[in-house]
Amino acid sequence: MKELNYRSGVTGRNLDLESTDVWLGPARSFRNRVWSYKLGGRGAEQITRDAREAKLTVEYGSREAMDKAEEQFEADLTAGRPGVISAYTMNDKEWTQNAYIPLSESTDDRHGLTCDLTILLLDGVWRHQLPPTDFNTSIDITSGIYLDLPTDVPYDLKPGSISQKITNPSLTPMPWISHIYGPCTDPYFRIRGNLYQVNCEVPPDGYLTITALAGQKSVILTDAVGGRTDVFAKARRGRGLNGGEYIFQPIPAGTNEVTWPNTFGFDIAIVQERSTPPWSI
Repeated sequence: MKELNYRSGVTGRNLDLESTDVWLGPARSFRNRVWSYKLGGRGAEQITRDAREAKLTVEYGSREAMDKAEEQFEADLTAGRPGVISAYTMNDKEWTQNAYIPLSESTDDRHGLTCDLTILLLDGVWRHQLPPTDFNTSIDITSGIYLDLPTDVPYDLKPGSISQKITNPSLTPMPWISHIYGPCTDPYFRIRGNLYQVNCEVPPDGYLTITALAGQKSVILTDAVGGRTDVFAKARRGRGLNGGEYIFQPIPAGTNEVTWPNTFGFDIAIVQERSTPPWSI
């Protein structure tokens, strides 16, 4: 079973740390749960999860295998583009974190070529993206069939807000990633009283990608031919976290009602975060 993998930020190549050329040794520090804090007179403050070091021992099957691995680690550090370290649970769920490997200490003896690696875990958390929940329009807004009643009335019917649910299985609010599909204007949805809205035009066959991860927050508009535009400034951020209209507001724990105007389709994928990858699930 695959246990750890490193994907180079420069080449995109994967280095399976439990393969025919590389054998995984002790990796106990990956399971350490580390929060930073400052003790006060009668309590603690500034409690955060920060980037940290972890130790890992690997054994290479050949000098060529070690050279290829070291070349990837060096390239990422030189370019300033971190790789991604992936840890896999017993049922093969992937938990990831951005990482650099700046230090390796090698030993070549009769037992083989062993290397002690120091890994910088840059995000402070491990992340696992859940399958997205889809929210689709229930009325064909292009047909126009919803516009008129069979008798004369002084108004036309428009598609109203509809609701659906999304479940965050964690015990605390979690970040998320969403895609909103065009055509639509100023798309929005609401969860637990918070308005998530971007004031822009999403063209036909285009889509918005909203990433609400700490250190990676972004709002990108992709058009029909793949052109990308940063529309971060057009996202409503209100008074910030818990202010009622913060575009990056985490999804609360439990099952939440989602409402939107039923004029576009979108999805939301909750991203679970933990200090360590889980042992069992």
